[in-house]
Amino acid sequence: ESTGCREGEYIDYQRLMKLKRSVLELLADTMPQQSAERQQAWRVFIEQTPQLEEYATFRAVHERERRPWWLWEPRLRSGDLRASDYDAAARDYHLYAQWIASEQLERTLREGQAAGGETAQLYLDLPLGVRRDAYDVWRNRDIFITQSSVGAPPDAIFTGGQNWGFCPLHPDAVRESGYTHVRHYLSRHMHASRMLRIDHVMGLHRLFWIPDGRPASDGVYVRYRADEFYAILSLESHRHRTCVLGENLGTVPPGVNEAMDEHAIRRMFVVQYELQGDQQGGNDPSQPPFNAPPSNAVASLNTHDMPMFSAWWRGEDIDDRRAMDLMDDAGRDEEHRIRSELREALTRWTRITRGIESPGASDVLTALLTHLAESSAELLLVNLEDLWQETRPQNIPGTWKERPNWRRRASRSLEQLNQLQDVLNVLEAVRAARG
Repeated sequence: ESTGCREGEYIDYQRLMKLKRSVLELLADTMPQQSAERQQAWRVFIEQTPQLEEYATFRAVHERERRPWWLWEPRLRSGDLRASDYDAAARDYHLYAQWIASEQLERTLREGQAAGGETAQLYLDLPLGVRRDAYDVWRNRDIFITQSSVGAPPDAIFTGGQNWGFCPLHPDAVRESGYTHVRHYLSRHMHASRMLRIDHVMGLHRLFWIPDGRPASDGVYVRYRADEFYAILSLESHRHRTCVLGENLGTVPPGVNEAMDEHAIRRMFVVQYELQGDQQGGNDPSQPPFNAPPSNAVASLNTHDMPMFSAWWRGEDIDDRRAMDLMDDAGRDEEHRIRSELREALTRWTRITRGIESPGASDVLTALLTHLAESSAELLLVNLEDLWQETRPQNIPGTWKERPNWRRRASRSLEQLNQLQDVLNVLEAVRAARG
């Protein structure tokens, strides 16, 4: 069964989770037979992790009920969960799974520091929200708006808008609660990381609410008390000695970048967003067609929500959006024209600055990564799949029905990566440029 889970172009998460759970349930069942040291570590983890036992109980009840919590009987819905309401083995499984996940994070950090020194740190991601049938919403239902979803208004790419499917926090109710839930989830994430990326940092300022049963075009922006969110974020960051990165891409309302600077939150600098043809650098072909990244930035070529570099270079993402009817033929042709100008500008810049007579896509890729490494940007993110010219995207936002997002397997393993000389050469060039 484990071999079958490793086969195929796409990951079958349900099949894989069924296999993992069968193993984890056996391990959880053997806890009484494990060493005294392991049992003590298990007890300490439970004692030191607030809400863990309630979370595991909720999950076990959810599995028996087989329906979302708002359809439970009033006693269960209100939080009066009894031992007769769930299977003890299911509860133990969820406790054990959380413990193992926490241990794996800690082990990853230790092994990373053993290999790369104390500067090696964990970089985690804080999602924008949780699904409405989740434990977080059930436990904190007074601060969530469960009759609306968060999304994005219609734009040039997603003409119908986007509905992301999770419910927003009520700006007044979360304040009246003393932001307890916010402080809790920030503390849990920062306990395990030394850099935390805040997904859609604009959500500290406003979120686009969509009433249930209505299209995204009927949504409206609702503002939050951003200064209070920033204060809590700064406090938890100081307590845990965790630096914070804000994902400030897309439509960024006035005041967001200024607030990030005021609170020492790093920005993202993504080349695909910054490219501006020949406008940047004036008539100086020795300058790339984008501004230099600021020193408080985390620089990269793209993100997981963007096309891979090779696909972008070929314009495959444009054709894909046309195939999904996200643009008409005229829009496709215009985007290809703009993309062609950008390719020419990057090719010319690479030829002049790197001394390559006829640079190809891989030469431009190396030149861009090296340029970012030489910049004053505090950190540089490298998408490993770009280094072997992967073209298939990791995720296309708004296409959870149309595309197998987050399911594609990497075509190379980490072990194979160490055997790819072209990839190693690029990484060495980046390392040397970074100093």
